[in-house]
Amino acid sequence: MILLKHDCRITFISSNYFIYLIRPVRGKAGGKLNDNLAATLFNGIGAIVPLVIYVAIKSKSSTETTTAGIVYSLLAGLSIAVFSIILVNLFARAENVSFILPAIYGGTIVLGALAGLFVFKESLSGVGMAGLIFITMGVGILVYSRLSA
Repeated sequence: MILLKHDCRITFISSNYFIYLIRPVRGKAGGKLNDNLAATLFNGIGAIVPLVIYVAIKSKSSTETTTAGIVYSLLAGLSIAVFSIILVNLFARAENVSFILPAIYGGTIVLGALAGLFVFKESLSGVGMAGLIFITMGVGILVYSRLSA
């Protein structure tokens, strides 16, 4: 189980790093490219880069690849693909970026932390819990302001 936690964390961290790295570029494709093609390119590159890194370091790693690790990685990849397709389509509809980005990324952080707590049985400090509460309140305030506008 420890190996599975480690693999999922690496997958999550590397995919989030990649998403934050290309965020400024991704927004510039809106209106210049079919939404589904943009999502396909985005996800394709997001799959190729970690695969190249994996192949490059595989011989140096003592971590055994297991069926469970592959299944969970595929599920994580599917989740990221669905997430990015939804995000690209929201940007294509010219939704308010100042609402979408905090709501999506804040919600992702909260859901990821909750998965860590309940699925992987990780612990969270009081300060960490306060941070999650503040993020949830911030997203709630954004949603409320949008609904009342």
